[in-house]
Amino acid sequence: MRTATNNVTQVECTRNKIKFMADVVNRFDRIVNLEFLLVMWNYI
Repeated sequence: MRTATNNVTQVECTRNKIKFMADVVNRFDRIVNLEFLLVMWNYI
């Protein structure tokens, strides 16, 4: 029973890590796109 609970906790932890990483990547993507747009805007 204890191992099952432990596995569930590990799965939850992994899921949260993945969600967090996806969040960071999304934000980073947005920031990069904004910088790119600003650079393009300056070149036009």
